Amino acid sequence: MTIYFDYSTMAKWSGNPTGIPRTVYCLARSIGVIESSLQLAVIDDQLAVFHRAKLINGKIIVEGPIEFLPDDILLSVGANWAFGCYNEQIRRLKNAGVYFYQLFYDIIPQLFPYFYEQGNAFGDYFGSWTVETLSLCDGAFAISECTKRDISFLAGIDRSNQKMINVVRLGEDFLNSDLVCETVTNRFIGYENYLLSVGTLEIRKNQACLLNAYRLLGRKYSSGLPRLIIVGRGGWLDGDIKFQVENDRLLSGLVDVITDATDEELDTLYNRCLFTLFPALYEGWGLPVAESLKHGKPCISSNTSSMLEISPALTRFASPYSVDEWVVQIEDLLFSKNKLQAEQLQIIEQYRSSSWQDAAEKILSAIKNNR
Repeated sequence: MTIYFDYSTMAKWSGNPTGIPRTVYCLARSIGVIESSLQLAVIDDQLAVFHRAKLINGKIIVEGPIEFLPDDILLSVGANWAFGCYNEQIRRLKNAGVYFYQLFYDIIPQLFPYFYEQGNAFGDYFGSWTVETLSLCDGAFAISECTKRDISFLAGIDRSNQKMINVVRLGEDFLNSDLVCETVTNRFIGYENYLLSVGTLEIRKNQACLLNAYRLLGRKYSSGLPRLIIVGRGGWLDGDIKFQVENDRLLSGLVDVITDATDEELDTLYNRCLFTLFPALYEGWGLPVAESLKHGKPCISSNTSSMLEISPALTRFASPYSVDEWVVQIEDLLFSKNKLQAEQLQIIEQYRSSSWQDAAEKILSAIKNNR
């Protein structure tokens, strides 16, 4: 029996891995530490075949086709909806006695198609892909109870049969990437006592809500308002966040947008901020909330979806649809020094973070117990 880890999502990725590629990258390494015989696989979408792959000095080297044997295991934690031949090949492998496991992140495209450039077309496709893929799984994983509920409802799975879906909490630790050269820089050396928001620049992450909140705060306080730092790769349908910041005189000098921070720089930004803001409209998990708490920093988060699961007793919440609620929460934490210090201390004393190794162990345990 050989366990193959599908590395296809990383095969064409460039730069520092974020989002789903980050999960693929980190879990491949963490599972490999536990299961030294782990093999990497990548799919050739044109030839409709899986190939062996190796990592040499951080580069993916694709080798010959894999000859799967009965009782082999293929584990995917990637974005397989991007490969047109994928489920057809999984069906073929299952007929040959191969076991298949998939990690699901969310069904947000199906729930909110207007978050995506392709709209309803992508939403319908994604919903169909999810249901079909789940039907092929010998076991499945979800990154939150919210995602598990959403998928179960979509697929018509009743409560008694939901046990096939195991919830796995993602790691919060930064793993140094060997894919890019990360050089420690001093470009943020002057940044102190600011507010931080981390997330891809896109409509779902809702950075526009923070800009509007800061517009209200900027008019109310002529001085004493800290800088707001927004960190995230450029995405789609982002409401022109950078354009707004660069052309709104009220936000000029008050808001910075950073799209190219390395993991080391992001770690520095977390450590030096006062607290963090995460106004996303809907999430499969909401890693920036967990990362903030891991760094001992209070977080004001949206009161929706999986964000309510991460650490509700240690997180402040506001509606992602109410700018006024964000203003109130920011003011309450910003202008009460004793309250801010008390919440920081509580987080440091009570928050228990999760590592990628923890996630890897839970996944492998579930697979082996299912045999």
